[in-house]
Amino acid sequence: MRLSKLVKWDFLFQVKYGIIIAAIIITLVWLGMISLLPAETMGYVIPVAFITDFAVTGFLFIAAMVFFEKGQGTLDVIVTSPIRVSEYILSKVISLSILICLIAIGLVFGVSTIKGLNVNYGFVIIASILSSSFFILLGFITSTFYKSFTDMILPMGAWFTVSFIPLLIYINADIFNFLDYIVFLWPTYSMIILIDAILGNSDVISIILSIAYIIILNFILFKISIKLFNQKVIGREEDIDG
Repeated sequence: MRLSKLVKWDFLFQVKYGIIIAAIIITLVWLGMISLLPAETMGYVIPVAFITDFAVTGFLFIAAMVFFEKGQGTLDVIVTSPIRVSEYILSKVISLSILICLIAIGLVFGVSTIKGLNVNYGFVIIASILSSSFFILLGFITSTFYKSFTDMILPMGAWFTVSFIPLLIYINADIFNFLDYIVFLWPTYSMIILIDAILGNSDVISIILSIAYIIILNFILFKISIKLFNQKVIGREEDIDG
């Protein structure tokens, strides 16, 4: 019950402070850019667009929400109410990942309609939920180390640079060929496999392994986010959830 109320509050927050409007604008910009490119390039363009969108949108939106709530004193409620830290974080992940999933569905629908592509919407949902959850949790964890959004911009750029290396390998950037044998360890490599499945370009084994890998990573990030929120934001000595 508490979680559902928190998710509802987060959706209202997104509406009130223009996050949903920003998401719609981002979708239209991507759609406009992609529609200008030839249909035969979609196998490369869609993974690049999706990973970029998941990373930037998830990271930026969660950071904006957390820092706003810090400034408004909303986070003090966590200390004085029955709300558990896990519920607070999970509500952010659920609300933002649903929003990003809707962005992805809208983008895929637009691109497939314009370019005449056959797409699997099941993998649109799987890829967007798992991938965006990863970047949302990563953004949440990063935000616990900084006092303001501007302080987080530089490390955010560093995260993006490292995260996008598999994309460069994917589009055959020879400078990163030495990473071919370890690139599968990058979470974004698994995300690319899931996004490729939208167009039917991934094999079953790779899809299963990628889903399992991202789920495990998300679980680890979720546990880390609870620990850091307790220690760095609330100031609790003990790592407790609630």
